[in-house]
Amino acid sequence: MGLRRPFFIFDNVDGRHSLFLFKFTFKFYGMPLSIPDLSELHPRLQNEYQIEYMLGAGGSGIVYRALRRSTGEICAIKFLYRHRVPATRLAIDQVTPETSMVVPMEVYILRRLSHPNIVRLLDYFEDGHFYYVVTEFHGTKTVPKLPDVGVRQPSKGSMSSSDSMQSTDLFEFVETRGRLKESDAKHIMAQLIQAVAYLKSRNVFHLDLKDENVAIDEHMHVKLIDFGSALVIPDGQKPIGNFYGTSAYATPEYALHKVYRPEQNEIWCLGTMFYTMMLGNSPFSSATKIQERNLRWPADGVVSDVGLRMLKSMLSFDTHHRICMQALAASPYFHDVLDPADH
Repeated sequence: MGLRRPFFIFDNVDGRHSLFLFKFTFKFYGMPLSIPDLSELHPRLQNEYQIEYMLGAGGSGIVYRALRRSTGEICAIKFLYRHRVPATRLAIDQVTPETSMVVPMEVYILRRLSHPNIVRLLDYFEDGHFYYVVTEFHGTKTVPKLPDVGVRQPSKGSMSSSDSMQSTDLFEFVETRGRLKESDAKHIMAQLIQAVAYLKSRNVFHLDLKDENVAIDEHMHVKLIDFGSALVIPDGQKPIGNFYGTSAYATPEYALHKVYRPEQNEIWCLGTMFYTMMLGNSPFSSATKIQERNLRWPADGVVSDVGLRMLKSMLSFDTHHRICMQALAASPYFHDVLDPADH
């Protein structure tokens, strides 16, 4: 899901800023997204969370930043439209030995994961309108700068302590800083590799790995977010035909033949992000460019020889020469930059 820079409308009410977004219908890529009045939504949402502002939107729902009243913890709440979640994206979850319930696949998967580089599921509930997926909020500790046009900014007195953290994804991180030093790119990529290798050990594949689904803080500690496309796949080498990701990250084998192997797909997506971090631009702008196989490698001296060899092994058009997850996770090239706290 990803409306990159959402439009905010705030108002100051009794010393707090509240969101005036539940009162109207807005459009995302021409698709109306109607939000009911807050009073119509789940009582837990009203009683336990203070909605602050929208982080992004997509065809299946909207994500808001919120404050968990009981703990003061900042979190992200994804509102998934029930009628837009197909049966193939639902799973039966055994909550207790006697009780089971149907939940979004994303919830089913996140409940079974625990890794420092993967976003944590904090809460889940549902009503007739939405599935509510509450996850931790990972970002930089700065006061967010809201858009200047058409926005009523909350006054300084109305801003809570939670405003000290702002959502930042890897796309914005690279866009702001430009090409990263190889050591910094390695540090970030090493964490992502550890996270994806962990997922594979749990037979889980994210299937939408991209810079916009990587949250990063000021210490370059990253977390994978948005598991809306993730699936449990026992055999990651078995070809599948359904593509769940972003076209600019599609593997050459899918772009050409409409089939791909999940593990090789994840490696390719990691390579695409690694290329973007080290060179400051994406290797491909579309699936058509991937089909053309016109990939420009950096000039001599821009990237170390070993770094360039690693990059080429991750972005090999020949799947027989593309590095596997086991070899990637064990590579000394990445392990020498990891801090114990990162994995």
